Amino acid sequence: MDDENVDVEINFYGISEIVTTFSFNENNCNYAMFKSEYLFCCGKNGEINCERRDINLQLINIFDLILSENIKNLTIENHNNTFIELLYYEEKSESKNIYKYYIYPPECNNINKISNINN
Repeated sequence: MDDENVDVEINFYGISEIVTTFSFNENNCNYAMFKSEYLFCCGKNGEINCERRDINLQLINIFDLILSENIKNLTIENHNNTFIELLYYEEKSESKNIYKYYIYPPECNNINKISNINN
C-alpha cells in the first residue's frame, strides 16, 4: 500500500460512527484529554509509547504497550471519562487489520488491616 490517504468509515458496536482518514505513517502520535489529564501516545514499530501529563503538561508517568507489528494511524478516543480507547492499524505481513485497546483508570480500594505483633 502506498502513502496516499484513504478515507475509511468505521462503525463499531453500534454506539458511534467514526469517519477518519488513515495516513499509514509509521511514527504517528495523538492525544486526548481524560478527566484532568492529557494522554499522549505514539505508535511505532511494535509498540505504542504513552505519556500521562497533568493540566500544565507536567509529566506524571510513561508507559509502553508492546505489540508485534508496525503501528500506524493511532487514534485516541475518550468515552465520557470512563475509559480511553486506542484505535490503531497494525500491518502484518499476511493481513492488515484495525485493532482497539481499552485503558481504564485504576480503582482504589480502601483496605484496613489490623496486625497484632506479639513478642
